[in-house]
Amino acid sequence: MSAHRDEGQSSPPAAGDSVPSAITPARQGGCPECGVESASLVFEGCDRLHGLPGAFRVVRCDDCGLWYQSPALDPETAAGFYPTDYAPHHRPPSAAPLAPETAWYLRERLGYRHLAPSPTPAMRARFMARWRADVDLEPRFVARGSVLEIGSASGWRLAHLRRLGWDRVEGIELVAAAAEASRLAGFTVHSLPVEQALALYEDESLDAIVTSMVIEHLADPFAVVARLAKKLKPGGEFLFSTVRRDSVDAWIWGTYWRNLDLPRHMVWFTRGGLRRLLRPSFHRVRFTCQAETIDLVGSARYRQKEKWNPLDSVVTRLGERKLRTPMMLLAFAGWTSRVSIRATRRPS
Repeated sequence: MSAHRDEGQSSPPAAGDSVPSAITPARQGGCPECGVESASLVFEGCDRLHGLPGAFRVVRCDDCGLWYQSPALDPETAAGFYPTDYAPHHRPPSAAPLAPETAWYLRERLGYRHLAPSPTPAMRARFMARWRADVDLEPRFVARGSVLEIGSASGWRLAHLRRLGWDRVEGIELVAAAAEASRLAGFTVHSLPVEQALALYEDESLDAIVTSMVIEHLADPFAVVARLAKKLKPGGEFLFSTVRRDSVDAWIWGTYWRNLDLPRHMVWFTRGGLRRLLRPSFHRVRFTCQAETIDLVGSARYRQKEKWNPLDSVVTRLGERKLRTPMMLLAFAGWTSRVSIRATRRPS
């Protein structure tokens, strides 16, 4: 038995959810973290976002406690669960100028000395600039440096990084149409599974790797993170965002939690699980919780479709705009499910 256990693994599903039962997951190699074949069913769910057919199982490893989808979707099947209107693939590029406090933080704290000087903002604005830079996965600048985005979608972040002065900006994007949009904008983007695309890069050749809301879509994020760590130079940064299940919204809404996102999400980490994911190759790990009000409103709407709950009525009536301040407070307290992480590759 492993010496560690995932935080929150004994927490029961929300009221009305399925009762856990012992199963053997139909998955090659068992648990993606520890390889143990034995797991317990947490619940079975459906595609609430797009309504595509199928029932999908979330299981908990009986050894390390990781939650993962079993059976895992094969890549060909998984591609069919990303419809042409899947929102992340259509985010338009933004050419809006940087806010003064953001420009100041990038220049003075993240090494973008080539940006025009900005007035020093007040303390509160400096705090918010740091929070925003971490949430937005802004890498520390390296002159003549190289940065790779995994899951580059239509290329809006690649364009942003190029405007900030990065010399070599490339992407990996499995969805062919999204990758082609990036290529038309002049970027090198590999339309391959991430495991194959990373093989195109030499070890210790990249200064930064950025990936937003991708690792939870991978059947084996542990293998991928170990592989991408080798592509980073010692001291290079890995910046990524994902969702964690030890959060207020996951606890309240259970199987209706918007960030469960079956069947597209394949694993669900806790904060401790994310630290274990990074520990072999990374240090100086910093967590920054995001404040996305759609996670509350969307979860409430999912449950409203099937049963009445007074909390859901309040949340949907308030709406995203009025929930912005309480959501920010939850984020600063570390209780929201979306998290951005900045980590540095350990010296060789």
